[in-house]
Amino acid sequence: MEKALKITSVGNEEREKKFWLKKSYQERINAVEILRSQFIEFKNADERLQRVCKIINRLQS
Repeated sequence: MEKALKITSVGNEEREKKFWLKKSYQERINAVEILRSQFIEFKNADERLQRVCKIINRLQS
């Protein structure tokens, strides 16, 4: 894999959107998976999604 660096300005959201819309759904999912695995490796995190549960007491009327 060849490493590359491209410096762009912050205001390129429309160009980014057009780029990703040209990709197939599978290519987009693969890109998200690569980012997820890089994050897990960087943070030395658990590979599962965290479950969150919050119990609240409701006021009785």
